[in-house]
Amino acid sequence: MYYIYFLIDKNNDRTYVGFTADLKKRIKEHRDGKIKSTKKFRNFKGYVIGRASSIEKARQKEKYYKSHAGRRKLRVILENIKSSG
Repeated sequence: MYYIYFLIDKNNDRTYVGFTADLKKRIKEHRDGKIKSTKKFRNFKGYVIGRASSIEKARQKEKYYKSHAGRRKLRVILENIKSSG
């Protein structure tokens, strides 16, 4: 099982979308500054936004969420999270 996840920087509202088979390990790598693209924003909230049964499907979903249409959908998801929390 692969997880597609979304990180939101608590300070600058920067975002990151990725996928992994080991979510705990990957989040720890982000927090420890081991991932180049998130090294400067280690203070973030993380959300699982999808699951996939294969690496190909996970990569396809990640690509979608990094597209313009996918980013718009993520904004809706984020607004729903903010309004419910």
